[in-house]
Amino acid sequence: AADHHPQAQWLETVALEMSQRLRARVRRSDTVLWSMGREFAVVLQDCRQPLALAVQKRLLTGVQGVYRLGPMAVQADVAIGCACHPAAGDSGAALLAAAQHARGPLGPDDRSTD
Repeated sequence: AADHHPQAQWLETVALEMSQRLRARVRRSDTVLWSMGREFAVVLQDCRQPLALAVQKRLLTGVQGVYRLGPMAVQADVAIGCACHPAAGDSGAALLAAAQHARGPLGPDDRSTD
């Protein structure tokens, strides 16, 4: 395996922790995806809007906060955009775009749109 830059290793450690925390708050049939930046997608299977909004609230309150990872404290700030099929679109790309629009920008260091 190739040696990784320490910052890349740290990002992977934080991403793994966040993915585990997200995964613990959704159903087994749902999917958590990491986009290799600061962004994750949670795909809820067979889920109507009221349940999606309840999951959104659970993720906001359950994942946001300060975590201790080894000797470091990490602040997780969460911004979620919700998009439901078919109202927000019929394709994955349309749903992702609608969710990103609903979420709004992540901030000046948002690298997810590069």
